[in-house]
Amino acid sequence: MRDATTASGCRVSAQALEAAIRRRGFVPGAPVWVGLYSRLAEIEVCRGMKCRCGRRGLEYRPYNDGDNGYRVVAACPDCGYGEEI
Repeated sequence: MRDATTASGCRVSAQALEAAIRRRGFVPGAPVWVGLYSRLAEIEVCRGMKCRCGRRGLEYRPYNDGDNGYRVVAACPDCGYGEEI
């Protein structure tokens, strides 16, 4: 997992992280080659994650680049924090 912080240690919002992923050519959604059970496993990983604000259960937000690129952002719906997993 990549902790979403800047070089100065500031936390990065899920919105900023997703914007950076989109700038690299990714679009929302899992690629077709990622199977249902893999997606379900990643959803469960996100649900089991605990945010720094104390909330347990982050949202699963997949992105793909139309080829082999695949990124997942685990986002906190309470404080807006995000991590790329």
